[in-house]
Amino acid sequence: MTTIAYKDGIIARDSRSTDPVGYIISDREEKMFERDGVVFFCYGRATDIEILLNAYFGEAVDPNMEVDVSAFVVEGGVLYTVGVDCGLVFKNKCMKDELYAFGSGGDIAIGAMEMGASAEQAVEVAKRRDSKTGGEIKTFTLYEEIIQIV
Repeated sequence: MTTIAYKDGIIARDSRSTDPVGYIISDREEKMFERDGVVFFCYGRATDIEILLNAYFGEAVDPNMEVDVSAFVVEGGVLYTVGVDCGLVFKNKCMKDELYAFGSGGDIAIGAMEMGASAEQAVEVAKRRDSKTGGEIKTFTLYEEIIQIV
């Protein structure tokens, strides 16, 4: 899985990839993807990322298929959380002053941010406590003058 956190205009993510049992595959996975000017920060089953991206751009998904990946998405200057459930894409706007953290270390990261940690520090804390979070921590900054977070 992974840990992705948002706080104060910063999205932080780890770079670990694990198999379904939890064995480490790599600590150098990129979890940020860009397509047609839309930026995705994905967490969940890596084999489902392409399904999520295709569904986001209108490709049909079998409603009986379990799609086990979700993402933070930056599109048109707005930050969203996005996923697929029962063949339908759900898309929710993020609130500027809220804390968000998802993935296997999401609860740990939220707790750290509640105690004052930055998004990057929160993923670092999750790395220490969650075996499916690890590797290099990468950040993405949402600039106020460029992006509008509702």
